[in-house]
Amino acid sequence: MHNILESTFTENKLGIHLKSVDDYFWLVLFGDTHADTPHHDKERFDYFLQKCRDLPNQDNVYYFGLGDYNDFMSTSEKKNIEATTHESTIHKFDEIAERSNRQFAQRCNQMIGRTLGLIEGNHSWVFSDGKTSGEDLAERLKTTCVGGMAHLQLIVSFKNRSTNVAVNLAAHHGKGGGKRAGSTINNVEDLYHIFPMTDICAMGHDHQRGVVPRISFYANDLGKIKQRRTMLVRTGCFLKSYTPNEASYAVKRMYQPTDMGGIILKVGFHRNRKNGDDSIITDIEATL
Repeated sequence: MHNILESTFTENKLGIHLKSVDDYFWLVLFGDTHADTPHHDKERFDYFLQKCRDLPNQDNVYYFGLGDYNDFMSTSEKKNIEATTHESTIHKFDEIAERSNRQFAQRCNQMIGRTLGLIEGNHSWVFSDGKTSGEDLAERLKTTCVGGMAHLQLIVSFKNRSTNVAVNLAAHHGKGGGKRAGSTINNVEDLYHIFPMTDICAMGHDHQRGVVPRISFYANDLGKIKQRRTMLVRTGCFLKSYTPNEASYAVKRMYQPTDMGGIILKVGFHRNRKNGDDSIITDIEATL
């Protein structure tokens, strides 16, 4: 069954409440965990989860997933299997995919109720009832599967101010990054050209990890030239690419070694009162 969500774009708006302009929140971007495969790096992923649990200000820690949480089948594999497999066998595959999601959600229970959304990856099973494994996992984490591409607007309110600030995130599961260091970010910049007024553009898929700031200028409603800083993000993975004496797809294709881990963004704010202006500026810092 075709996964329509994999090629679906969604718009999403959520609220985040902070005590003051001096407060901040954490945005944890992760994906490509491939948690049900032999080459999944369990120790590295468990370390990453603990690192997130150790962040200060835990009430302000939020998660967003970039796809491929498990690795049941790729899109091409599903097409081949569905054409030649009995319905009873498909139901058994449903049970396996459901079990993998249940185990993943139990392992990541800190994300329950604190996940802003899950991007649908290309390793996503479609159940017999039409639900995708991304939707099933989202339900278990009490969030929403936001399709293969999403724009998420976080409306940040402050207890001591009537003015809100919008923090915009554009996300796509991603496309291949190439073998050169700049190629992987170049593909994220393609997403930036679709959503140039965002604060964060994030992609997964190619298993590389990094953050590059992109500066642009725009004119505000008063005609003043303002600067916008967009973080171009590749979110890494938790799948080993080269293990001695073990076969892997990365070896066959001579891919670059993967950079395992996720991205943790600290989203803070400061008040700007220069030249008659009184506005709140968004400050984003990245931790690899």
